[in-house]
This record gives sequence, structure tokens and C-alpha cells, in this order.
Amino acid sequence: MCDGEIACALSHIVLWNFVLENNLDYINIFEDDIYLGENAKELLEIDYIPKDTDILKLETLYGKIMLGSMYKIKCQRNIFQLKYKHTGMGGYTITAKGARYLLNKIQNRQLVLAIDTLIFDKLLNQREYKVMQLYPAVCIQDLIINGESKFKSSLQDGRETVHANQTKTTPLEKVINELGRIKRRIFGKPVPFK
Repeated sequence: MCDGEIACALSHIVLWNFVLENNLDYINIFEDDIYLGENAKELLEIDYIPKDTDILKLETLYGKIMLGSMYKIKCQRNIFQLKYKHTGMGGYTITAKGARYLLNKIQNRQLVLAIDTLIFDKLLNQREYKVMQLYPAVCIQDLIINGESKFKSSLQDGRETVHANQTKTTPLEKVINELGRIKRRIFGKPVPFK
């Protein structure tokens, strides 16, 4: 990971600890370059998520993802359990249960993945870990909605350097990744922003 990714991960980890240290039920976490959509105030009061939820993903990247069973909530929105990769840390809500789970997962371990890859991809297959996606999303980053960002990213340059030097994926991993991309292209749907 590059220095920017490490700093990003640490800033999120500090907030997860804050939830537990202050006995909060949840906290909404946002990047500094996001836009909030309609009914944000009502939707950020998360009285509608299942009790066993660890994270509610609030953002969209407009990429196609696989949607599970949808549940109607409020403000003409739905939620569904996220079971497939949908990285990005623009906006999410983490519950005390989720903060405890993630802190236990990373405690005394070296972080080798970007934090969004860990929580919105690699851990999704864990039975005891539940991530829900708000649909339509109520949060979107400037770069996604405008095609270019007015905000300079401190992550991008470091990522390009570090990722070029990382261990290359095996041929089997490449095939599995490509099959997943094809499946998302054919059957996936984008999460809209509203």
C-alpha cells in the first residue's frame, strides 16, 4: 500500500475506535469530496437497517454490481445485502457491531490491501459480516458525478507507483476476476444516485 492508502485506512480505523470508545450505535463516515442526495437527513438516521448489519454503503460508483433481494425502507429507497465487490469509501455508515468486527479482523495484522478493498470486497463472503447497500444511493463523489474532480487526490499518484510493483495475479486469479467482470456486465445493475 502507498502512504496515502495507509493514511486513509488509519483515518477510518480511528473513527471505528471512536464509535466503540463513545458507545455510539453508529457513525456516518464521508470523504471530503462528496455530494449528498435527496432526503439525506432522514436516510442518515439509520433506523431502517436490520439489527445484524455491520455497514450500510451510502454511495455509488455507477459501476454494475450484482443486486440481491431488495427491501423497501423510507424516502422511496431500498436496501439490499452487498455480496459482491463494490469498492470505494465515499460514504458509509458503520454500526458498533461493524466497528468491533473490523477492528478484530485487523488487530495485530499488517494491512496489505486498501481499506475499501478489504471491507467492500474481501470480507463480503464472511457469514458473520453483513454489508447493506442503499438503493438509490444518497452519496456520490465529485469525480464520479462530474467525470473529473475539482479536488486533488493524494492517493492516485502513490497507488500507481505501489501497484505497479505489487505481486502479479496468477493466471487462475485472472480467469476468476474476468468471469466476475463478465457476470457483472451481463447481469449487474448500476446503483443510481438520488
